Amino acid sequence: MDTGSYPPLFSQRNNPNQNVDLDESIQDVEGLDPIPHIDLQYLDLDKLGEACKDWGLFRLVNHGIPSELLLRIQDQARELFALSFEYKQAILRSPLSYFWGTTARTTSGGILRSSKSISWVEVINFPLSQLPQFQVEDSLLDSFSQAWGVGVHTDSSILSILNQDQLGGLEAFRENRWFPIKPIANTLIINLGDMMQAISNDKYVSVKHRVRVNKQVDRISINYFVFPELDCTIQSSNYKPFTYKDFHAQGQTDIETLGYKVGLEGFKRNRDI
Repeated sequence: MDTGSYPPLFSQRNNPNQNVDLDESIQDVEGLDPIPHIDLQYLDLDKLGEACKDWGLFRLVNHGIPSELLLRIQDQARELFALSFEYKQAILRSPLSYFWGTTARTTSGGILRSSKSISWVEVINFPLSQLPQFQVEDSLLDSFSQAWGVGVHTDSSILSILNQDQLGGLEAFRENRWFPIKPIANTLIINLGDMMQAISNDKYVSVKHRVRVNKQVDRISINYFVFPELDCTIQSSNYKPFTYKDFHAQGQTDIETLGYKVGLEGFKRNRDI
């Protein structure tokens, strides 16, 4: 593995396993895919609701996106992340954001004050709402992110749509067990996030997940995150009213001070002090 393209932070730290407990058992049944499959062409709303309640994620099949397009985006992402660190810093300017060591959307490395807060992840964020304002000057740029080694977390979004490569490594937590989310060609993984759990009054689950480290090969994943507007107020009988801006700011503070995001637990009504 050529590490010349990696941020200097990763070269200075030689323990890419710090966010993953490799001794934990994994519920892996050979040849079986444990997570629910949802067929977009023949949508079963009852099955979809059960998947959201029981798992907080599902595998989407017959989604209509050409497999050639999904593979081409992965190839372009791999080429981009293979560029030198300095070159990526130079070309990835606003409205793009380029950061590493954290899954939070912040200035690169700015909140990484302890090893507990570091994830072995390198991210390019591309806000699709600003695409018409952005003049692309490099043919490699597209909407994607890369991760290798992300610790246990939930997403702050409403939901996310994941196109992962064939390396694997994604795992979801359910009923006190970790389940590997195996790569299956021409399928997408839909993750529910914290905002979906809040607006559903905890009917649906924000899935806890992580990504295992692979020391030999970089893992590429392309994610589309759906977020509320920053000033959108989240109303729920189980949580105090808050805006997404409040939630995002609290998450940044948590990561800076604790090394992890507390999330919805910090907004619960009648929370024990």
